Amino acid sequence: MLMRLLVRSSCIAVFIWLFSFSLAIHAQSSTLDQIRHDLAMRYLEPSPHMALAKFYFDKGDRLQSFYILEAARRGRFEEAIFNQAFLDSFSFATSLKNDDKVDTALLNQYQERIEALVEIRACARECCHYRSRR
Repeated sequence: MLMRLLVRSSCIAVFIWLFSFSLAIHAQSSTLDQIRHDLAMRYLEPSPHMALAKFYFDKGDRLQSFYILEAARRGRFEEAIFNQAFLDSFSFATSLKNDDKVDTALLNQYQERIEALVEIRACARECCHYRSRR
């Protein structure tokens, strides 16, 4: 009798857990379905690609987010368009610019880092072109 009661209560607990898990998956799935639908309808625009990558990034799946961003960066959009869309979607600087209490030194440091990365990339391109000429 006691064994039946334990089995029955554990079955009920498992059922409740599965039901709550399926509700959570369904809620996530509907959001993901909406983002995928938006991507399918506006495939030639960068914002749906960024939204899908941001969804996976926020869920902790950074590798999938990276693959989506790389596919968009390499095969779909020009560099300037991709960079602007990426900064709009993933950067904290756009939200900081609208805040009156922003530390301007932090924004200047952020801009200097971007400029340094652009310079490094240009130097790397020149180095690759120099080596290919030899």
